[in-house]
Amino acid sequence: MNPLLKAEIDFWTKEYQRIKESLEVLLNTKETILTAFNTNIDAIIPAEEIRKDVNGFLSNTTLEQLNQKFDKIETMNEIRTEEDLYLYLVYALYTSKEIEVKISEKIREKIRRYKPSENLIGGQAGIAAQFLSTFTSPIIFSTTLSKKITEMLNDNVNVLYNKRVMTKKEYMEAIKNKRINHKTNYIVEYPKNMNLKLFSTKKANRIILSSKNKDRQYFGYHLPFHLRGVDKMFLSGYQHVSKKNINNLKIAEKELKSIRKINPFIKIHVEDTDSSEEIKKQIIKRIWRHVDSLGMNEYEFLKTIKVLNKIRYWSLKSNIYDLEKTFKCLRYLSVKTKIQRLSLHTHNYQITAIRNNLLANPYKIRDYQILSYILASYVAQEDNYDYFQNINRVSGEINYESIGKLIDLKENKKYVDVDKGIIRHKDMIYIVTPAYKSKRIRKTVGLGDIISSLTFLFY
Repeated sequence: MNPLLKAEIDFWTKEYQRIKESLEVLLNTKETILTAFNTNIDAIIPAEEIRKDVNGFLSNTTLEQLNQKFDKIETMNEIRTEEDLYLYLVYALYTSKEIEVKISEKIREKIRRYKPSENLIGGQAGIAAQFLSTFTSPIIFSTTLSKKITEMLNDNVNVLYNKRVMTKKEYMEAIKNKRINHKTNYIVEYPKNMNLKLFSTKKANRIILSSKNKDRQYFGYHLPFHLRGVDKMFLSGYQHVSKKNINNLKIAEKELKSIRKINPFIKIHVEDTDSSEEIKKQIIKRIWRHVDSLGMNEYEFLKTIKVLNKIRYWSLKSNIYDLEKTFKCLRYLSVKTKIQRLSLHTHNYQITAIRNNLLANPYKIRDYQILSYILASYVAQEDNYDYFQNINRVSGEINYESIGKLIDLKENKKYVDVDKGIIRHKDMIYIVTPAYKSKRIRKTVGLGDIISSLTFLFY
């Protein structure tokens, strides 16, 4: 093995072990965080449940024919027919991409015939609140926080409702005679090397089949007037706005402006997720210009670049894990949107990109990126959040390919200040951490939200 590569691998291995042994010290905060707006139930469907039907679909086609049909997927905003359902499932399994797509009520009835292995709290706001409550007391705000979802929440989660912050018990009492609708998403979890008729999956991942929300109006509930004591906000749910209710984004923008007036020191993070290009443009225009931080995975990042600049998109798409191209696009995104902190979590690495902030501590950021990977790996393999007692049960692998790319970057003359994943270039600091994955993955849904919420809280 190359001595330089061995030295870098040894460094990252020791860093992951050091962080694993420092959980109680690192997971200590006095800051108050509020998560909003989207909560739902995730019904987890094991891939074995759909294997027979997917193979039946594959028996009537060829890979060549499928590749011709896959172009249709790029423009499909909702699955309405059974044929499109299986085409979408096959596309997701074949590419092993993280994919979310809306489904019609007819398709929802079809999906409900598959037996879920478990029901979990879903939605970025719900997942983040549930996870953060294992070491602090987050506040959650959502108009879809039904009795069923609330019962699933940890007792440490507080709820903003009716102009005050309540305990979970108080909120349950307050809504006992009310009917609050929630939606259910159907999550197909599949393993690496799952054998199907024409191919095998390349890696473990999930497909989110998103049902329609019966209560789409998340915004405009006088949220700003209850945020004087809140330090940070972790927001998502803007993706549920449709063409029919696009004006809700104007309401949401007014809400963010009011928050800034009442609490000018609050830090606001938005977690991106898939939406149509038309809606994405409006979210960028109305929402992102008012926030401090943005989180996304590689596919959401790629789609955002596509909306903003087609030339940069095609360059990045040719090699989405190329660090130099990614850095250029992250800086472009930061300049274009004026968002100071960008957080990109991918299958190969995690990057925090910070522009014009001399107070940022890159070494602390690197520590929490490592910690976020460790805890996400724990959640991926276990059915609980008892990581304080059982963290040594996490048996993960560091992505060596990313370490090699960091070495290549150090040898690139354009980047003169590269040190153990910390890169200073022009007006940017990039903190790159090689991915760490559990060797036995149960589920993948929500791991990005865990990574984003943890690294933002401690930023």
